[in-house]
Amino acid sequence: MRDPLGHPPKRLLAMLTLLLPLSLAFGRLANSLAAVQDSPGGALDWRQVAQGLPQGCTCQVTFSPQFASDRTLFAHDPLEGIYRSRDGGASWERMSAVVSLLAISPQFASDQTLFGLQYISSVATLVRSTDGGETWSPVWSGLPPGERKVRPSPNFLTDHTVFLASDHYADGGVWKSTDGGVTWNPAAQLLTPVVSTNMNYGVELLTLSPLYAQDQTLWAVTHNQMIDLGGLTPFSGYLYRSKNGGSTWEALGLPAYGGFAHNLHELRPSPTYASDHKLWGVTEIPDTLPSDGLLWTSVDEGSTWQQLPNQPAGATNGETGDPGLLAFSPAFAIDHTVYFSSFDGVYRSFNAGLSWELVDDFTYTFSDWWSYIAFSPDYAQDATLYITLSSGIYHSRDGGNSWKLANFTTQDGNAVAVSPTFDSDQTLWAGIGSRGLFKSTDGGESWQATNLGEYTKVWDIAISPSDASLWLATDEGVYRTPDGGTTLLPLSSGITDTFVTNIAVSPNFASDQTVLAGTYSGIFRTTNGGASWTIAGGQPSFWNYVEDLAISPNFAVDHTAFAAYRYSGIYRSTDGGATWQSFGLGSLDPSNPSALSVAISPDFATDNTLWAGTAYHGVQVSTNGGVSWTPSSPLLEDCRSLLADGSGIQRRVFAACKQPGGGYYSIYSQGADGIWENSGPNLYAWQALALAKSPDSGALFAAITEDGIWRADPYPDTPRSLLLSPAAGGSLDSWFGEASIVFPSGSVANETVVTMVAGQAGPAPAAGTVWLTGVELSAEANGAPVTTFLQPFTLTFDYSNLAIMPFNEASLAVYSDSGGGWASLPVTRDPLNDKISIQADHFSQYALVAQGGRVFLPIQRR
Repeated sequence: MRDPLGHPPKRLLAMLTLLLPLSLAFGRLANSLAAVQDSPGGALDWRQVAQGLPQGCTCQVTFSPQFASDRTLFAHDPLEGIYRSRDGGASWERMSAVVSLLAISPQFASDQTLFGLQYISSVATLVRSTDGGETWSPVWSGLPPGERKVRPSPNFLTDHTVFLASDHYADGGVWKSTDGGVTWNPAAQLLTPVVSTNMNYGVELLTLSPLYAQDQTLWAVTHNQMIDLGGLTPFSGYLYRSKNGGSTWEALGLPAYGGFAHNLHELRPSPTYASDHKLWGVTEIPDTLPSDGLLWTSVDEGSTWQQLPNQPAGATNGETGDPGLLAFSPAFAIDHTVYFSSFDGVYRSFNAGLSWELVDDFTYTFSDWWSYIAFSPDYAQDATLYITLSSGIYHSRDGGNSWKLANFTTQDGNAVAVSPTFDSDQTLWAGIGSRGLFKSTDGGESWQATNLGEYTKVWDIAISPSDASLWLATDEGVYRTPDGGTTLLPLSSGITDTFVTNIAVSPNFASDQTVLAGTYSGIFRTTNGGASWTIAGGQPSFWNYVEDLAISPNFAVDHTAFAAYRYSGIYRSTDGGATWQSFGLGSLDPSNPSALSVAISPDFATDNTLWAGTAYHGVQVSTNGGVSWTPSSPLLEDCRSLLADGSGIQRRVFAACKQPGGGYYSIYSQGADGIWENSGPNLYAWQALALAKSPDSGALFAAITEDGIWRADPYPDTPRSLLLSPAAGGSLDSWFGEASIVFPSGSVANETVVTMVAGQAGPAPAAGTVWLTGVELSAEANGAPVTTFLQPFTLTFDYSNLAIMPFNEASLAVYSDSGGGWASLPVTRDPLNDKISIQADHFSQYALVAQGGRVFLPIQRR
């Protein structure tokens, strides 16, 4: 089980290949050891959240055979690669390698084996993963051309047998491996001409018996190609059967009707094959027999075929060359459910094909005839299945009675906003592509659509500080939602250009009711909470496209706001947004004073500082309210987003810009020292349209074009604080949850600020121990340090995400050091939940250690 921040459980942690002390296991490992940093600046640990299936993806869905327990499924497409879900399809992550998934081991939960196709240096290569798709290794380079099929043995875990077939007219055939795909030998070269010397055969279908371990039976279907002066022409096909694991083959008859043999385009054993030995087949419709049926069955292992007496309507629609696909319920023996997709729709039968009904809850198009259908292996319990159409992937959770689009797209992240109480509610909102507003209540791990129209594009999100209502800038105008997206109030009266690009809410909204909206045609203002809007004065008459808006945190007093115009630079208002005047950047390049973003210092009232992101002149900083500007170094390009966070020496500015002299974009951070550092992630051809930060936890979010929403969590050594009152208790967690402290009520006599910092690794507390992690705790009341509490507090270490595999859990211990040396403490153990606790009434440095004195590899955070 993964924790809420997505860290892998301790028993699945991937060990790196460089020896370092265990103390680094709690360090700042990003994607490799090269990313280890020793200061809050530099590379952040970015990971993609709001993940899902890309818009327009025609991915085929494949379930883990043990889906009921591991909740894993894959969606794969030759161009998009592989997406994986570990929560039953609620959220998806794109795998690192661009691989087309060909097959999954029948014992995936145990061996984590997948087979895929990858083009390496333009050469088709069969690749294999033994860790669930995390990494891939080539096992056969220079594959036969054509479409390949990989079929593992139903008993793959023990016999390590897997077959591969190709449909290429000249190189088609069947190959077999008995060592899990490492080495291959021909099992059948079904290329020998049968009719004349100008016939060649490619293997279109390869099917293994569900009882292969006992009967060694498999079938191959070839589609013959006749070589002619005009090229290759479909001619006929053959069905072959082997009963000795592919050593020898016998030719069988194809389904025949009206004197014609029909090519098989689908061959599936019945789910009840062990008792009935039935095969199901799908054939194409020839021109001469427009009413011919598509569905066939054989009860003698393919020797003879019978047409299904009642065909789905789509099977007799008169179209030629349009075979369909079959899918059976895993509980077929009980529910007799089978699905069939054909040219004009998806059909289902609840009586093993005796009668059919059209499943028509989604729009069907001409190109949808090849629809893929996938049943959950736990269908009897969860009633879940997926259908892939050209219009997207749909899923049903009620046995096919109702359907929903499953493509939560990662294609575009337009906007992101974080709840002011994110630490407690883990809530944020995102504008995703053209699919409206989405909401997450678990820090971005899963997302739900709100009531905003699916085809509405959200460009910006602002949160009112007075009532936490959301203000949305969309391509359909301004919306306000007081309840996070359930209720939507359109508020665009007076806005003549309803393509609203950004929105800014007064920090004093409760009294002044002021909101500013930027559009393609300039800035509009409301002073009555959105009831009516008027266009602001003093704006550029041309090139007045507004890229960004920023309102002074001291707006109630200084009435100041700034606007970035794409082609006109920075403008300032000192009357609450009613009128504006050009205020800088023009001197940089009078012919193109492009401004793309603007951010105001949280201490603007005292430091008069703001930043402007430009297209060609990097990030500019002004310390006199915009009167003059100084370029930051290095000279970044195309700086589309800025975020200023914190005060004084703790202040940090984030900028999303293109790297100097390169095509990559990244997010840079600047501390009080004025030095910009690349904080990652480095992605090609994306733009961060919005940056947002949790006011408490420090989690940073970015909405990125073509890559959805990304999240970077703070470093473990960033302090966390709690205001503890005498009348109430409280709790405090470290950033990644490895340590937590709980105070009962009555712990202090006065209001006390408690601070927790992840302890830096030092010498082992005692001989024969290894430091796992630690915390340094301090407290202050009325400017004086507090070390002793009136009531004992509980300090708990959660070691579920620490690399303790080389050690015995029973050896874990907690030590404290108040300045006089380390001492072991009595502990309460909770091995079921991977926790160990102590009780104390004074502060010191605390460490979680393990017995053994071993140095081992650090974890790699994913």
